[in-house]
Amino acid sequence: MMDIKKGVPLIDQHDENGYWGGLFGGNQIAENKYREISSCSSCGTFQSRRMGAKFKSENGTEFLGTLNGSGLAVGRLMIALLENNQNEDGSVNIPLVLRKYMNNQDKI
Repeated sequence: MMDIKKGVPLIDQHDENGYWGGLFGGNQIAENKYREISSCSSCGTFQSRRMGAKFKSENGTEFLGTLNGSGLAVGRLMIALLENNQNEDGSVNIPLVLRKYMNNQDKI
């Protein structure tokens, strides 16, 4: 089933969200909600038909399948990581999967 978002038919869409507790940096106004960090959508051949993008296959000339990806909203990603891993003393625990990129530190 297709979904229409901003005028473009989407066959499949995946959104990545981060949790905003709202208490980072002493802010006492809790948001308690999730916000989009990234989105990736499959548009099938809709966009390639509009731009005439094709490829040659064993079956002849066909329209390409296209993907849309917004990348990562780095600021939102950092806020989510900091808020969800902050300790009472202000330090931040580094998630296990990220430690190898942080000189194996467990806390900053």
